[in-house]
Amino acid sequence: NQKTFVTVELINITTLISFATIFLLGVLNTLFAVCINDIEDIKIDIISNSKRPLANNDVSLSQWKNFSYVLLILIVLGLATMNTTVIFFFILTQMAYYVYSARPLRLKRHFVSSSIIIGLASVTVAMAGFFFVSADQHITSFPLKAIAIIAFVFSFFSNMKDIKDYAGDKNEKMQTMPVVFGLENSKRIIAFLYSVVFIFIPILLNIKSMLLFSIIYSIFTFYLFTKKQYQEKYIFLVLFFYAIILFLAII
Repeated sequence: NQKTFVTVELINITTLISFATIFLLGVLNTLFAVCINDIEDIKIDIISNSKRPLANNDVSLSQWKNFSYVLLILIVLGLATMNTTVIFFFILTQMAYYVYSARPLRLKRHFVSSSIIIGLASVTVAMAGFFFVSADQHITSFPLKAIAIIAFVFSFFSNMKDIKDYAGDKNEKMQTMPVVFGLENSKRIIAFLYSVVFIFIPILLNIKSMLLFSIIYSIFTFYLFTKKQYQEKYIFLVLFFYAIILFLAII
């Protein structure tokens, strides 16, 4: 009995450390992507996000780059503890975010390529997490339906971030949805895309009990997007609660 207890405790500790490592690796990858994006977006952020460290000169460009190098070293060390499939998808994710943010490609310049890249990057993150816990390491073991839903959801949701950056993006001639269609029109378009996602998720996942709730939720979200005083934080709050309710409905 004592031997069994010790074995279970060791397994639990190892499992906790493993999950903590991949979670930390995800955080480090996100921070590294943010660093690259902020370096490329200095001119935009001076107008639209003046409180960011680079935009308001809290840190110098060289300090910011040094910080990103430290993050990269930590990411490499973290990846060394992962299996090859997880490593592959983390690298793929970082590559996607690099071509999204950095020149010469800078695919975030147009809302179509921006949405596609964010959708694909979201899929690769999900696949990294899946193959971290999956015994079957074949690529085909990841559900195709999950790929479609994740890509669909995050591609549609990604355009919201461009609303607050409208002035800076317009100044830099970025072809984001608010710049192309106008700020007010784009709010309506993005609100419609959110409504489509909220309604179609329970249909795609066959959770009929959530359909009426999703319709009500989509109407409320449309209101939050189109009201005179648009505040992004309330949209994030809505997404957070929807994700919790969806999770509870699935389990």
